Amino acid sequence: MEPLFGRLRSWSVTRLRRRGLVKTGFATFIAKIMSSSADAIANAENSFALIVGIGQYQDERISKLEYTHADARAFYELLIDPQRAGFKSENVNLLLDANATHHKIRKAINTWLYGRLTPNATALIFFAGHGAQEQDKRSQEAGKQSYYFLPWDADCEDLASTAISHTEFDELLQTLHVKRMVIFLDACHSTGVAKPGGRDVGIAGSPRFDRLAEGEGRVIVAAAKPEQRSWEDPKLQHGIFTHHLIEALRGKADYDGDGYVSIQEVVAYLQKEVPRSARLLGKEPQDPTLICESMSKDIILAVDAERLKARETERSESARRRVEEMRAKRFKLVDLRSRGELPLTEFTEALLIIEKEPDALTPIEAMLKQWLDLLFMDRIDSKLYVQTRAKIHRETTHRSKPTVLAPPPEHDYRHWEATGESSKSPIPPIPPERQKPGLANAPATAFCIHCGTRNGPDNLFCISCGRRIR
Repeated sequence: MEPLFGRLRSWSVTRLRRRGLVKTGFATFIAKIMSSSADAIANAENSFALIVGIGQYQDERISKLEYTHADARAFYELLIDPQRAGFKSENVNLLLDANATHHKIRKAINTWLYGRLTPNATALIFFAGHGAQEQDKRSQEAGKQSYYFLPWDADCEDLASTAISHTEFDELLQTLHVKRMVIFLDACHSTGVAKPGGRDVGIAGSPRFDRLAEGEGRVIVAAAKPEQRSWEDPKLQHGIFTHHLIEALRGKADYDGDGYVSIQEVVAYLQKEVPRSARLLGKEPQDPTLICESMSKDIILAVDAERLKARETERSESARRRVEEMRAKRFKLVDLRSRGELPLTEFTEALLIIEKEPDALTPIEAMLKQWLDLLFMDRIDSKLYVQTRAKIHRETTHRSKPTVLAPPPEHDYRHWEATGESSKSPIPPIPPERQKPGLANAPATAFCIHCGTRNGPDNLFCISCGRRIR
């Protein structure tokens, strides 16, 4: 994966509120390969990440999580890998266990991120740890819950004072004025007592991440639905969500094979693989959730440099083969012309047709191209091609212009070619009523009859072989 944040491409998407999305991503490599326009220019030096992983809490009553460290470190290594996301190591702040206190997490957002982010920067936040909820002490409404992310020094009996509530987290994020922000939350809240492998402290309720999605280009990907748990498992040595998140960013989510991994592709991959793994590992259902109320640009999270290089090589090889094929076809036509098997009109027309892209061909040219391909493969001879071409033009002209009278014999260039008069006199001008749409009525010397190269109307000598063409 090559760093990319910043280049944009138009992309029609139906899975995300049927909006037209534009990919934007992690660095400048794609600018060398793609010629797409950029609505915003950002790169690895202007991208910052805060990664929090808490497994062992200060409060021993909070159950230990076995693989949050592995999750956080794996995500950190992926971000700073120059072949993956390409973040500068000094732009990634990794907080583990005792370094992930309430104060240090707030400071990392309020001071470290705030002091480095510019309006055009990108912020990425990853949290792996416990989530919890308790009665909202600010409300007199019975049963109203407050939801929290638990820092290392959280007190499970006083979450309001020691944990980070969603409201507080939201307020911290609102201070970060950036166009692109991606948040991965591998924590949960759910009903009942915490079970082994579940990342919650077991207090009932349903969290709401929706407000965190406010603002331009802000995306939150939660590991599970509000009523579900986020699971970890020793077979994976990771949380199920983060395990598949790392897989996705390493290229498995690149469904279209274009070398880019976008947030939408990541979410699609997570929503397919996480529930499947949870089911196979015997866990309760876990379905990742995407919240992006204000999302209008699909952020590219990683670029597969090897795949892009392979695609570029394929394009170069394809272009080389096309040049060789075009040269061989031209030589074939020149050879047929030099032996007198291909009249000048058919020769010039064929050179024009083989130069065109398939979608630029007229219906007549498309039919002729099929016969030309047979001619190039030696499956038909030039005589049959000339006869078939005349029939195609004659029948098409008759259907499209049934009232047009045939020109006098002395102006019938097909008759002129067929009777052999071409060796005695120059070709007569093609009457306007016999000129076919889509065929260039350029001077006969537009193509060199010696090598088949196209020349301008003012060229006296071929620009390729140098032989006189006038």
